[in-house]
Amino acid sequence: MILRGLADTFSDHDEASAADLVAGLRRATDAAYQAVLRPVEGTILTVVRAATEVPVLRKDFVTDPYEVAEARACGADAVLLIVAALEPSQLRDLVALTKSRGLAALVEVHDEAETHAALEADAHAIGVNHRNLRDFSIDLGLTERLRKLVPENVVLVAESGIHTPADARRLREAGADAILVGEALMRSADPAAQISELLG
Repeated sequence: MILRGLADTFSDHDEASAADLVAGLRRATDAAYQAVLRPVEGTILTVVRAATEVPVLRKDFVTDPYEVAEARACGADAVLLIVAALEPSQLRDLVALTKSRGLAALVEVHDEAETHAALEADAHAIGVNHRNLRDFSIDLGLTERLRKLVPENVVLVAESGIHTPADARRLREAGADAILVGEALMRSADPAAQISELLG
């Protein structure tokens, strides 16, 4: 399985440590991955872009066309669009805009209805967030239930609550094309070693 999501947030890192973290993670594995960040300061996204040649996802609550343009200008390759945070017309417009700007959109869903909305908006990559937004519980079985709704030509990314090799293996067997790991790596004293462990 391709390990794509590395850092849920760089908000606690300065520019130098963000660049060092990305460089260290890149050296740790030959697996393809994306550097994922929430740019609390625009300069962090720019620094990470300069530190790696792999695709970079701006993991933020993107709700406005300006934020898509901003992400592109800072070097992002993709943005996160959360179905629960957008009206259907907004979602369709933002998916179309990202494509027109040469960006990818990872469209995040939490249930069946949101999955249908993502597909109706012509999402090419759908992220299944295992975290319940109401009580913050984790349900890895969500990917197993939603996989059947997502066509094979749409990339399915399993997100949140992925901490162990068994979790990664379960999601691979469920049909996830990729996993997005954030909190587990940012809390780890040795993120590179954790990546190796998750890859099994």
